[in-house]
Amino acid sequence: MVMSVESLVHPRRRTLQRALVPPSSFAVVDPVRDPRWAALAQTASGSCAFHHPAWLAMLERVYGYQVIACAVLDGDGRFEAGLPMALVGGRVNRARLVALPFSDVVVPLARDARASQWHRLRIALDQFRQQNALSIELRGEFPGVPREAISTYRHHLLSLTQGYEAVVSGMKPQVARGERRARREGLRVEFRTDGGALGEFFDLHVRTRKRQGVPTQPRRFIMALEDLFAEGLGFVVVVRDGRVPATAAVFLSSNGTLIYKYGASDPRLLAKRPNNLLFMDTIRWACEHGLERLDFGRTDADHDSLCSFKRSFGAAETSLAYSTLAGDDVPARRGHVLAATVIRRSPPFVGRFAGELLYRDFAA
Repeated sequence: MVMSVESLVHPRRRTLQRALVPPSSFAVVDPVRDPRWAALAQTASGSCAFHHPAWLAMLERVYGYQVIACAVLDGDGRFEAGLPMALVGGRVNRARLVALPFSDVVVPLARDARASQWHRLRIALDQFRQQNALSIELRGEFPGVPREAISTYRHHLLSLTQGYEAVVSGMKPQVARGERRARREGLRVEFRTDGGALGEFFDLHVRTRKRQGVPTQPRRFIMALEDLFAEGLGFVVVVRDGRVPATAAVFLSSNGTLIYKYGASDPRLLAKRPNNLLFMDTIRWACEHGLERLDFGRTDADHDSLCSFKRSFGAAETSLAYSTLAGDDVPARRGHVLAATVIRRSPPFVGRFAGELLYRDFAA
């Protein structure tokens, strides 16, 4: 389904124009509803839950983003390569295209990853952004495309293909010690997909974000994850101390990759090592269900303790650069330190209000 010009409307009612190229070369489409995008996302190497039409539909529904995909076509009109994007900003900062908001790593997809496909996709993206005077923020590698980083994180991936016992053998000894401690303390693990579990996670999430000085994702965003879970795209893991949630995490799953998306804990119970138990049982579950890798997500480059925790499970650490394909349309990132201080010192509703107000335009 090729999108009409009228269907791509900027938040301030500016219309996005399709790039001026032959229609047989590539198309700007609606990836939520065009079955060709679903087919590419289902089979392409590097595809994950963030490429799935259900995730794109949730971004569209919850935040009102215009979600598009720029796709290179073969002679039969099938997608050879493509990149999903959302139009972000325009109210409190400059509008830009992001691939994708609230998605840690989103690489371009290609049917067989030939260099010519990446080259054609780059040309298509350049023409599209120039026609609309917008930058494109990339969150991951784009083969053969030199870019300047606008922010840098660390990224951790754990291969699961060798099986659970082999994965465990590559872990640091403190991981197993923590798991044993949690079991001695009587902690229990639940895998769930219902709204009640998401509500429990959100309550922990609000408190955790307050401690970190970070705005909280709106409750409607977290609760909307239940729709993804209904399609088999993830779950919540809750670790309990009696009836009390000690820690909880949201995982997304698609195309062989399990993504650790969000985590939150009760600091009073961390000494019982609930997170060790949570990840050990999740890794066991993933191996038993034939998943190929656990993506621990992005981590701030200066968060050494969290990086060390992820590496302790045997995850390989690499640098993750966010970059832009164009000009100076880079979102302002000033004031984050001041905002963090205010949120940490304020009641939880302040972080929730900041999230409702700012998340849509800043798309962390």
